[in-house]
Amino acid sequence: MFERLKRWHNEHVLEDGTRIWLRPILRTDMPYLLDIFANLSSQSRYQRFIAAVDNLSQERVEELATQMVEDTVTHGRGVLAFREIEGQNVPIGGVRYFLEEDGGTSAEFAITIRDDYQRKGVGKLLLNELIRQAQARGVTRLTGLALADNAGLWRLVEQTGYPINRQPGSGDVEFELLIGRS
Repeated sequence: MFERLKRWHNEHVLEDGTRIWLRPILRTDMPYLLDIFANLSSQSRYQRFIAAVDNLSQERVEELATQMVEDTVTHGRGVLAFREIEGQNVPIGGVRYFLEEDGGTSAEFAITIRDDYQRKGVGKLLLNELIRQAQARGVTRLTGLALADNAGLWRLVEQTGYPINRQPGSGDVEFELLIGRS
């Protein structure tokens, strides 16, 4: 199903002993995003997209994945996490940001982890890597939109140790993670 990737970056071992690898998102990664999406429960999909997306056609899902990859490569950065399963490198999560039009100091970010790899440290590794890359590019604020009851995301952003500003809305919350260095 997935080709054997020859070059890996940032090998990590999770607390349970699972080995994962992180690497930048590439233009050819649409199939990996589709695989991650296919391994999300309805609840995880709703929390990630803040909308019911279970009834989208395969064609529409592919269009959206293609656009996400292109936007990430063209207007930001992204990182995918993989695990080797039965000799294949399988995508287990991803994080990305898009630069906002403020001169490049703000970026909107999003993170998605397959259900079977949530609460294992994958999100923390991905977000920390994305913050490192964003800071190196001069980004001082990561912005996002999340459901007020998305406890996993709130726990994840709080674990970064960076200040968080929240702007409550109707069921969802706009927030910014202040990652600028003092």
